[in-house]
Amino acid sequence: MKNTKQHRFLKILKTVFFGIVVALTISGILCEYYQIYFATNDIKPIDTFQLLLFLTVALVWLVGNHLIKLSLRLVYYVVRKLGTRTLNTAFYRVNSHSSRLTTLIKPFLIALLLLSGILHLVLELLTTRPEP
Repeated sequence: MKNTKQHRFLKILKTVFFGIVVALTISGILCEYYQIYFATNDIKPIDTFQLLLFLTVALVWLVGNHLIKLSLRLVYYVVRKLGTRTLNTAFYRVNSHSSRLTTLIKPFLIALLLLSGILHLVLELLTTRPEP
């Protein structure tokens, strides 16, 4: 009985910690967007973009599983309206093995984010002129 209570407490603590980390990451992203759109002269857009990219990668890593499951439910809502049996079967198959899908999609999304960040930095280096 004591082990069950301890397990429940650890699960609640983990959920609260996860929520705090996600909230801090989202607030960091919002602050960085604010600095991009309302930039002052002392803030470099490149540094802001790098931090924004890092926070977005962290957010995808944290909530990627939940986002994929949510998108699957939205797709199923559309598929259910179509009423085809093959799509329903495919959805149930993917939904029952969603961990395989997240192990494929989450690293792919993170790689795309990092590649877009590298491309942005390279283009920024090519377009900036050295000051005399």
